[in-house]
Amino acid sequence: MKMPSKVACCLLAVAGALPFSSCCTQAPLPIEEEPSDQVQIIDTHIHLYDTNRSEGVDWPPATDKVLYRPVLTEHFDEVADREGIASTVIVEASSRAEDNQWMLDLVKHNPD
Repeated sequence: MKMPSKVACCLLAVAGALPFSSCCTQAPLPIEEEPSDQVQIIDTHIHLYDTNRSEGVDWPPATDKVLYRPVLTEHFDEVADREGIASTVIVEASSRAEDNQWMLDLVKHNPD
């Protein structure tokens, strides 16, 4: 069976055609043929913030008992190592220039 294009798979997913999602997924290769270092996982949307900063944070709100805590590079590194994530894209949730600079400084000192 010819595999649908990635665009077709995305359209099926957006259209809510999850029952058809199996036609978009190839069967896994046998272990001896599995490419071990060709596929990298990239987390395309994370937030880093420190609720302990004297300026506070715009997001998340202090009332959010789950998210209102420091989330720093070492926290991401721990999850990334455990889950095999190779890279990430950091999304800044603040409109304050000083928060953007804090983020740039944070990743400058933690390039990995």
